[in-house]
Amino acid sequence: MPYRAAYSAARHGVRGITRSVAHDWAARGVRINELLPGVIENPMLALANEQETKATAALVAARRLGRPREIATTVAFLLSDEASCITGAHLAVDGGFLT
Repeated sequence: MPYRAAYSAARHGVRGITRSVAHDWAARGVRINELLPGVIENPMLALANEQETKATAALVAARRLGRPREIATTVAFLLSDEASCITGAHLAVDGGFLT
């Protein structure tokens, strides 16, 4: 994306902090992960007209907006014992928007 240098620098800073803090706390059983939600259905997007919503969804590889439940279930997974060996990860839940 053009003209996004400051945003890009900040995002990479968050990635570095996530990995560093995850490393520092892993031995204590603390897991630190970064969740990267894409464009998610929400009340603000519901105010957009249908054409705007379709245009936004077209930018996503999956050709649809994410659902709040998809974020919630991902967080629940990361908090579960099934994810006990996941730390320092950057997990995109975005339908392919960021990739």
